[in-house]
Amino acid sequence: MKQVITGGVGKTIAITSNKTYFPYIAEIKDKTIKYIDVFFGMTDADGNWINADPFSFEVSFVRKGSNDIFIDRLAACNLFPEFRLGKRIYIGEKIDMEQSFITTLSQVGENAFFVFYYQDSEAGYEEKESPIRIEPNEATVSFRQNFFEDSRVLVNKKFTGIYPSLVESDERGIQNILNQSLGYDFYLNLVKGSNVFLKNVPVVALLRYYYWLGYIEFADVEIDFTNSWISVPPSIVSADAGKSMVMSFEYK
Repeated sequence: MKQVITGGVGKTIAITSNKTYFPYIAEIKDKTIKYIDVFFGMTDADGNWINADPFSFEVSFVRKGSNDIFIDRLAACNLFPEFRLGKRIYIGEKIDMEQSFITTLSQVGENAFFVFYYQDSEAGYEEKESPIRIEPNEATVSFRQNFFEDSRVLVNKKFTGIYPSLVESDERGIQNILNQSLGYDFYLNLVKGSNVFLKNVPVVALLRYYYWLGYIEFADVEIDFTNSWISVPPSIVSADAGKSMVMSFEYK
């Protein structure tokens, strides 16, 4: 099942009490949220260990403009895409994040990681009826923020799919570090103009290897590659400098 989006944002949430409210998240202020993912067992781009067990906390979300808790005490494991084999729960609501909250008894002091996906409009997206093309692009581990190469082939294209490469190394012998971790600890940030439409989203969220019942597709988005990047935690910068992070981009 295709799950079409135009953007998303990932956010680390520190669970500070038995009832922890979500913070204000500017990128999704007036967005209709389509899907929500929860991840754990990884390090975020700031070096924080994401260790809150989604089988041990619940989430409640309030519909924006009301006091309606339209998702009430849902076990967070139901938002873990691997647990559902990629068949994400459709949300379809604007959420009042600052009134929404996490409840738990055992996970106080731990960090949770959420990804909120949205779609601005159905306009402009068409099912792929004609042959598509797929071209690679890559970023090299040098800093915590690693920009993609300036691929002229991918300029002014409308993208519908993004696939992480898990090949160990290319014909040049340059190692692809995504193979080591299946995309955990790597965070994709995609930009068009001044809009960071995909922000801090774990690369693993795009893998179809795990999520064969449902997967993320994009609604004809455009990307400025020289302004787009993959973030990594400090430990990867020190241990894996010079290694490559390869993604394949599908367009019509």
